Amino acid sequence: VTLVRKIIEAGIEVDAQPTELDDLETPLLVALKNNAFNLAQELLRRDANIHYTCFSSSFITLEHPTTVLGHLVASAARGSIPRMRVLLNNPQAAQDHATTFIVEPERQLTAFHLAVRAHKGVFDRIPDGKSSPVAYERAQYDFVQNRDILNELLQHFGSSEGLINARTGEALFCRTALHLAVDAINLSAVELLLDRGSLDTSIQDSNGQTALDLAHVAALHQDILCDGPCQRIPLPGRRWHCTTCPDHDICQTCYQALHNEQDSRDIHTFEEMSLKQTNDAAKKDHKRHIPAEQLDLAQIIGLLQSRLIRDEQVMDATHALEELHV
Repeated sequence: VTLVRKIIEAGIEVDAQPTELDDLETPLLVALKNNAFNLAQELLRRDANIHYTCFSSSFITLEHPTTVLGHLVASAARGSIPRMRVLLNNPQAAQDHATTFIVEPERQLTAFHLAVRAHKGVFDRIPDGKSSPVAYERAQYDFVQNRDILNELLQHFGSSEGLINARTGEALFCRTALHLAVDAINLSAVELLLDRGSLDTSIQDSNGQTALDLAHVAALHQDILCDGPCQRIPLPGRRWHCTTCPDHDICQTCYQALHNEQDSRDIHTFEEMSLKQTNDAAKKDHKRHIPAEQLDLAQIIGLLQSRLIRDEQVMDATHALEELHV
């Protein structure tokens, strides 16, 4: 720390960025990622810029320039939480709460958005700077650490309804953290977000879809053929099963196309079969493989549907009380 003080007093900028074109992590980010907390606190006292953005740090590269907090969140490293606390407990972060929460200004991603996306948008950093970065695969990512990081963020920022329901920019279809958690099939993140009473599950993105809509779209009913015009296998989205035919299923798109046809209504009587029902049936056949993502997605759909029913019951009870008062 003494050496750093002398270097800064000699005229070196605390953020040490030679030119705007260099994609370099700041000394603050390097100090935090190496658990040099005394050094990090000294840099913070010297007004190190916590909002400085860069693409790469340590072993990862991100899609767009991201702040120091964003890099700590995206890394999903075991030491991330104490590093985040050093950053979030300093006066600069406390005074500029809302700005600190935005970790990727270009697409208006908050710390919640970046956390729930998990492995999406995270790449291996290539040392030579010439090769294309390699995207993280789902199996590479530490979802346990990701859950702990999101939980820490919720404790720090989660009391604000505006923050937990904040939307991304148009580049990501104006989606909330819940939308992005579903898109990443991040079951733990969905569970943590749904624990927050201020979370609004009815918010639609710029495509008019709620988080539950996105979950239905991502569903793949393994080894089930759509008997409608599309003939897709596995059957995508919502599954409609005919109760009068021995084996007849159609997807949501084909269901909507056939629903208005009188002949179809006379022949078939459809009821929806959930992804969980499809998975449960497949589990009985040990030769059939169900991807882990689809098992998680079935749980996510169940959680969102339960929350939807609960919200509707609360709304009905509120209306009933209002009528009694009238």
